[in-house]
Amino acid sequence: MNVKIKKMIKFLNFAFSNLLIDLHICLLDYLLINSMDGNKSIHVVIKDKNGLILEDDVTAVSSYNDKGIFDVLPLHTNFITLIREKITIHKKAETKDIMLRVGLMKVDANNINIYLGLPEPLEPETEVKQ
Repeated sequence: MNVKIKKMIKFLNFAFSNLLIDLHICLLDYLLINSMDGNKSIHVVIKDKNGLILEDDVTAVSSYNDKGIFDVLPLHTNFITLIREKITIHKKAETKDIMLRVGLMKVDANNINIYLGLPEPLEPETEVKQ
C-alpha cells in the first residue's frame, strides 16, 4: 500500500476515534444535566472575613483567574482557583456583579464556595539574589 494512503488511514482512524469520544462526552453531559429532576442549578456560598455575603442556588457563576474569564455551570468538574476583578452571579434572566480584588473559589460536588478579601499574591522575583 502507498505510504500516503497508510498515513491517511491512520489519520482518519485517529480522527474518527476522537470524534466518537467527543460524542460520548457530549451525550453523557446531556444525560447528566437532564437527569437532575429539573434542578439545573448550582449552590453558591460567598463569604468574607465579616461573614456571609450571599448564599443561593444559581444557574451559573462567572469570574476571572490568571487564564481569563471562565464560567461554572451545574455539574462542573471540581477545581480550585484564585479569582480577580469580579464575580457574576447568573440566576435565570438576572445577573448580579460582586467586585473584588482577590478571592478563592472552590467548586466541589455542585457547590461553589468563594472566600473574598485575601491578600494580593506576591509576584515572583525576576532576579535571583545571592
